Amino acid sequence: MSSKRVEVRTPDEIRASVARFNQQARAAAARVRALLRSTKYWVFDPTTGEFGPGKFVGFAGIDLDVYEASLRGEVGGAPFDGNFTCRAIEKALDMEFTTDPHMAARLVAWGEALLGAGAFEGARGGQTTWKFVALPASTPKHWKIAPGEQATFWDENRESGIIAVGWGEAGDPRSVESRGALEAHYTRVFKYTKEKAQANVRMVWWFLRDIKPGHIIVANQGQSKVVGRGVVLGPPEFRGERGEYANCLPVHWFDTQKRDIARQKHWFATVLPMTAEVYEALFGALEEGEAMEGDPAGGAEDSSAAEGSRRPDIYGYLRDCGLHFPAELVTTYLLSLKTKPFVIFSGISGTGKTKLAQAVAEWAGSEEGGDLKEEKEHEAREMEPVRRHEFISVRPDWLDGKEVLGFYNVLTEAYTTRPFLSLLLRAHRDPGKPHFAILDEMNLARVEHYFADLLSATESRTLRGGKLQQEALHLHDEQRCLPLVRPEGWQRPARCASCRAREEEVDGCPLHFEGVQLVPPRLKMPPNVYITGTVNIDETTHTFSSKVLDRANVIEFNEVDLLGYGQQAEPGRFTLKNGRLDLGVATPARQDDFLDLPDRARTTLAALNGILRGSNLHFGYRVANEIALYVKNAVEHVGPNAVDTALDLQVLQKVLPKLHGSKQKLLEPLRRLLLFAVLGNDVEKDRDAQELDRIEEALRRGEPVPPPVEGEAERVVMTRSAAKLSWMLRTLRAQGFVSFLE
Repeated sequence: MSSKRVEVRTPDEIRASVARFNQQARAAAARVRALLRSTKYWVFDPTTGEFGPGKFVGFAGIDLDVYEASLRGEVGGAPFDGNFTCRAIEKALDMEFTTDPHMAARLVAWGEALLGAGAFEGARGGQTTWKFVALPASTPKHWKIAPGEQATFWDENRESGIIAVGWGEAGDPRSVESRGALEAHYTRVFKYTKEKAQANVRMVWWFLRDIKPGHIIVANQGQSKVVGRGVVLGPPEFRGERGEYANCLPVHWFDTQKRDIARQKHWFATVLPMTAEVYEALFGALEEGEAMEGDPAGGAEDSSAAEGSRRPDIYGYLRDCGLHFPAELVTTYLLSLKTKPFVIFSGISGTGKTKLAQAVAEWAGSEEGGDLKEEKEHEAREMEPVRRHEFISVRPDWLDGKEVLGFYNVLTEAYTTRPFLSLLLRAHRDPGKPHFAILDEMNLARVEHYFADLLSATESRTLRGGKLQQEALHLHDEQRCLPLVRPEGWQRPARCASCRAREEEVDGCPLHFEGVQLVPPRLKMPPNVYITGTVNIDETTHTFSSKVLDRANVIEFNEVDLLGYGQQAEPGRFTLKNGRLDLGVATPARQDDFLDLPDRARTTLAALNGILRGSNLHFGYRVANEIALYVKNAVEHVGPNAVDTALDLQVLQKVLPKLHGSKQKLLEPLRRLLLFAVLGNDVEKDRDAQELDRIEEALRRGEPVPPPVEGEAERVVMTRSAAKLSWMLRTLRAQGFVSFLE
């Protein structure tokens, strides 16, 4: 439609006009939310991220000529400026808009006229272009599309504003006139069977012909996680430069919050239609008011809440398994894993160390589902349980890393794996779920010999620009990925032809094709892998070096209550909110964690380190940062009053385990540490030997600590650390040598 040209205003005039209009439009947003939810138009502002039903923000950014022509009634047949639009909508609310077809028709006609005149195809004056999408009058369709196996390309799709699927090697399918012709073409290119060609072409045909602008895309990761939702903005495109994933749809991702959902047993294909009932069941609560990303009215909830309806609380789960552990022990184990994915269970044999590690791994990491099945290969198969933990028995003859990382077999020209490496590779393919390695009797061999590479790789992690960076594990010297097995007739995928298994190529690849697992030359330790080692201390085992203990949380299992055996333990105060904690992906502790500690906690750690420094037993910045992160996690997941308990537990788990030696070396620092743990300050000169003996005896009996002179009994500041230090002092005096690990 032609329109009379008008003089274009300056950018400053445009910005001022837009600012005035947006201020008025946002003021009316609350009133028009319910109205626009029932209309067939969605408005999107990419600057603020506001989009969709109930997100009315006005029409700034449209082509100035077309917009001003509409003000004079030359577009759409009636004048509608921004202010009038707001007033018209407010008036329509009072008139019950849905029953006023005349007002509805005027607004719809105006919007369609602006759309048809190209008002939203671009803007001048440096303004941001807005998209205006006319949805079909009926309920828009919904589609599930996987952005690569296990959402491998989700980040790239989200940032590019697209959803991309494969089959790009076969060229642009839009030029093929019929499904039959496309099936024949794919059979030639991909060597498909007839049934497989039909299944794959059906998905491509949906993608090209049935998905329309305004339809909703749900991006999934496997069968139990959604990574984003968006609305289609235009027709399909073929971008040949993208290689395999060349078939694209332009999408605005209005919701990029990752969520665990109930397992969808049919979500094993790349593209699938979704019924309105399924979509409502998954996202109905969100549509009714839960905040999406970028919505200032919303707030972030505990990420574990999404699992609440599917997973029992950990304390109840353990009781159902017939396991009875103190709630504080379970809580500190989960918080320790959250803080640093390496925990050592120490204590006498038969106290449940292995049982607790197995139960927590099954609770947090395993579920029924098909997350690790290739989506195009298993349409007719039953889903098998996904195993996300490995129980590994350490042997005394483990002398190097081959026992955990495997090795290249030159005779078979394949890689010989080990259970630990298999777990790493599964975790690499399934990055959204925690995976657990349980090393039973891990000190039967020297940990420094077989685990050195893994400890170094874990410690190399840093956060740079919000992204996790780390050194990779060296697996073999070949310049390409090696298969674990080589089935008869198996050929490398086409995408492997030009791949040299460089770091960036490995990071973005599932390393699993046609049921064959590939092993790259170098592999980064997946941050969703959690390691728990159980140890006993006797004549058949090895001690730990300080560099190993420095990298772990050490939790003791020495309490045995036979009279209370089998009875339900008291919950205590140090328990997780709702009994749940989402482990997700581990992130390294940083200096900011320490600086964010309350002043009292920082002062306590500094004073404690001062006592240890005199005997050259002090800890470094890494331990301080990790203690701080543990305290931060405890405050978040237990409560604001958990600081003192968390600090006490961290002194017990991170600082004291490295103490071992003779009476000459440890007597004085242990005395000072005990007084510090009892009183909260270093005042050893105020207590003579007899007073210290009375303190130790009171701690041994579990009684209040007597004061130095007559008065009220004193409250022990760090009860758990004080009790351990008291035991170590008694042992040191009696034997002349003591070690934290007994």
